[in-house]
Amino acid sequence: MLDQSTAAVLDGKVQYAAFGHGTMVMGVIHLVAPTAQLLPLKAFHADGTGNLSDILRAIYYAGQNNAIVINMSFDMKTSSPELKNALDYANQLNVICAASAGNDGQGPPLLVYPRHCKTM
Repeated sequence: MLDQSTAAVLDGKVQYAAFGHGTMVMGVIHLVAPTAQLLPLKAFHADGTGNLSDILRAIYYAGQNNAIVINMSFDMKTSSPELKNALDYANQLNVICAASAGNDGQGPPLLVYPRHCKTM
């Protein structure tokens, strides 16, 4: 079971290339819905950095491979027309794109992106 004490292992300095926040989220999903089919797509490096091109590739791949929900546990300070296009594509396929918002703890008027997610 994942709780605050077991999640502390993620706070260490050791970085595993195949394990990060998204992997932990998928583990939680598996615990809650063990029969759910999961499509793990890695768009970030072990240190949490990533390229927009990798994010776009993952969104298009998920849409083309019948994903129902895309978890996007990241935010950006600037908008991107390419990201908007990818999310519009996913939305046309009725994919729900769940995005984080304001992980830095700052409220309005600070905007973070992606902001073009389909609402449920």
